[in-house]
Amino acid sequence: MLRYMKPVQIADIARVLQQARPRKFVETVDLIINFKDLDFKNNPTKRLNDKLTLPFSTGATLRIGTITERTDFQLINDECTKYAMDDLRALRRKAKEAKKLFLKVDLLFATANLMPEIITNFGKVLGPLGMIPTPIPRLDQFSVLYEGSRSAINLRIKDKPYMFLVVGKANMPPTEISANVNAIIQRVASRIEGGERSIKSIYLKTTMGAPIRHHA
Repeated sequence: MLRYMKPVQIADIARVLQQARPRKFVETVDLIINFKDLDFKNNPTKRLNDKLTLPFSTGATLRIGTITERTDFQLINDECTKYAMDDLRALRRKAKEAKKLFLKVDLLFATANLMPEIITNFGKVLGPLGMIPTPIPRLDQFSVLYEGSRSAINLRIKDKPYMFLVVGKANMPPTEISANVNAIIQRVASRIEGGERSIKSIYLKTTMGAPIRHHA
């Protein structure tokens, strides 16, 4: 729970959504969090690299990848990008090629027995990308894991004092968008040094709309 900041209300989201106009595409709803008193550029230990499963899907298409043995491909959802461990072993000493391959997805899963080998061979590539795989305990239950991951997002602060995240789409109920926004703010505040007091300002906007400040 937030101690000092006011949570984003449904009425706040409704005000943001009023900016959306009829277009040939559905606008996203974007969250901008600005930070203060934290030197992310010169002190990498203060940066954030976290994963969060939101209460509701943002409506964005999440590219999900899996690392398994080729013989297990039939147990993985067809929508996933499937990496065979046999193929990846050929890239153990080719960091640039491995990075290019992993950047084709947003989230990675891997069978639990392969995790030690993956970390040993690709940890230095996957770590900075925030792409350390989530272990798959049982492949026959991967579909459940897959469905739950569709509302997952990566929370990353690199060297700039702000975050920019898609939290929903303009055709979503304001209740769902506000729930996503508050979940993100709470998680970020719990992970950064200084907590809520290190958050300078929060803005919400639609794709084509002007940022509206949340007066917390």
